Amino acid sequence: MTSGLNMKDIAYSVIKNKILTNEFISGQYLEEKMLCELVGVSRTPIREAVRQLEVEGFLQTKMSKGIFVTTIGVEETKDLFQARMLVEPIVLELAWTYLEILPLEELCQKTQSAILIEDFQELNELDYEFHNYINSHCPNSIMMNIVNQIQDQFQRVRTLNYYDHDRILGGAHEHIALVQTFRENNIEKAKDLLLQHIQNTKKYYYMSLMNQ
Repeated sequence: MTSGLNMKDIAYSVIKNKILTNEFISGQYLEEKMLCELVGVSRTPIREAVRQLEVEGFLQTKMSKGIFVTTIGVEETKDLFQARMLVEPIVLELAWTYLEILPLEELCQKTQSAILIEDFQELNELDYEFHNYINSHCPNSIMMNIVNQIQDQFQRVRTLNYYDHDRILGGAHEHIALVQTFRENNIEKAKDLLLQHIQNTKKYYYMSLMNQ
């Protein structure tokens, strides 16, 4: 029999995934009954999952109004880019000696395959996986928690329906170039490429926004 803890974890994963992929969009009202039916659990696991997602900044419960997905607009995205540029090069440097070539090579192969068929959904997921792989090897738990929160929130930007396809392809090629710096054991080049990668993403985000 599934435990209450597992039901809460399932509810948390289902709801969070729908937020990260923009199936639940910024500012959307989420009816508790609908969430129960979606996940197939009672109200208690849903409420526990909602509380955790509130702590992580994905949901907000408004008095007498209900549960809402937090807003991720232009200002919030601007803050995310600033945080990424400050934090991610430090996390990469801390994680560098703990990274392994085989998982990075596997990510490269998957990325190259997705590029060939222009599978943008797969590339978005690999983008998230690539950064999370690096971040997960940071030995500083406080920095890792910070960067994971940034990456989770940024995944909501990455999966917006107006996010530029050219940028998705460009970002994928930049990931492959970053792996090459690991083969060369060139940490300074890797940090420079990572910073340029974030700056390129920022530029294309605003270009896509202006084209709407």
